[in-house]
Amino acid sequence: MKKKLIIGAALLVTLGVAGLALNNKSEEKKVRLEKIVKGDMEESLVFEGIVEPKETLPLYVGVPAVVDKFLVNEGSEVSAGDGLLEFSAGSKMELERELQMLDLDMKSVEMQIQDLNSGSMKLELDNKQLELTRLEEEIKGMNRKLKVVSFEAQTFRQQADVKMDLLKQQGVSSVEANASLSDANRKEMELEDLKTTLDLSRQKYELMVLSYERLKRELNLQASNIKGTLKKLSLTREDLAEKLSKVGESLKSPIDGIVTGIYVEQGTPISAGARIMEIAVMGENKIKMEIPVYQAKWVVPGQKASITMRDSAEATTYEGTVKSVSKAAKVVKTGNYEDRIIEVEVSLENSSGLKPGYATTVEIAGNSREQVKLVDSIAVMEENGKNYVYVYEGEKVKKTLVEIGAKTLSKYEVLNLDEGTEIVLNTYQVKDGDRVVALKD
Repeated sequence: MKKKLIIGAALLVTLGVAGLALNNKSEEKKVRLEKIVKGDMEESLVFEGIVEPKETLPLYVGVPAVVDKFLVNEGSEVSAGDGLLEFSAGSKMELERELQMLDLDMKSVEMQIQDLNSGSMKLELDNKQLELTRLEEEIKGMNRKLKVVSFEAQTFRQQADVKMDLLKQQGVSSVEANASLSDANRKEMELEDLKTTLDLSRQKYELMVLSYERLKRELNLQASNIKGTLKKLSLTREDLAEKLSKVGESLKSPIDGIVTGIYVEQGTPISAGARIMEIAVMGENKIKMEIPVYQAKWVVPGQKASITMRDSAEATTYEGTVKSVSKAAKVVKTGNYEDRIIEVEVSLENSSGLKPGYATTVEIAGNSREQVKLVDSIAVMEENGKNYVYVYEGEKVKKTLVEIGAKTLSKYEVLNLDEGTEIVLNTYQVKDGDRVVALKD
């Protein structure tokens, strides 16, 4: 009995092993393999590019307002004169109130100008003008009198000198000689007093002129400032009146183009000067790319580029030229992964049909490369900014990081794997660690 049990157990073990072998056999996946081999390639770098407008026109709101309704969306094509959005009635009422306040300010300034023309400062200026006129006439009179008194003083002194000589010769009495001398001295004193008075009057006149000019400048400065204020208020009023007329109707597009950005929300108050929308000039686009730093050395301004955009099942190709390559790298983070990239701009000979935001494939032609290690492009997977392949190792596949150099649409240059390494082509059918069976050609 015991012997029968041992035989039965052995039979079950045999059947189990056979079943496990069958299960393992059934779990094996069939893969197509290709070896990494050396070969020549026409250097052709392939990148993803994004269509960007060559020129955009930002639109701003000149006054505080509230958007009542948008008439377009981002991506909408518009023609010059098309309505873009409508403002609420409250925006118009606010402008009307500001216009009324501005009118009051202008009336106040106009009254200040009237006060300058007839106020106390103007009256003081007129009084000083009259005083200057009086002083001028007074000085003129003293100058005339000075000539007469000067002549009289000179004559009296001559007469006094003659009589003093006659007195020495006893030709006149001492009383007469002394009287003549006193008259000469008195006339000379009168002359000196007149000169002193004239000098004081001239000084007073000069000070009066300075005071008059200062007051005149002050009055003119005030008049200039007030008139300048009135001019500013007038211009502001014209601007407000124009804005009021526009707020009452929809905001119009100034150009033919595509709406590439809307920066305000419906029903939300927006302040004066806020950027509300952006429109790209129709038909004028460029391609922006971000390429890995290690590939940047192969991209230089002036290289020819072929740009392909797929729209549904159709593909359209455009010709372009590398316009600029950034001199500085930029760090880009994707999850825990960090990479350094270089920004590249490609100009287009004709961008008709391209739309901002669309993704394109950009192929940049380069020099011929001889005897580099090559792998089929379909064998390479990209995850989180890194490239991987499945390496065939006996009966299993191993997910392996691969460094890629130059690219064409069909072949990639391999930098870190050995020649002869077998790579899985149908990568979508396997995962890391799968048991596989290589298909025969």
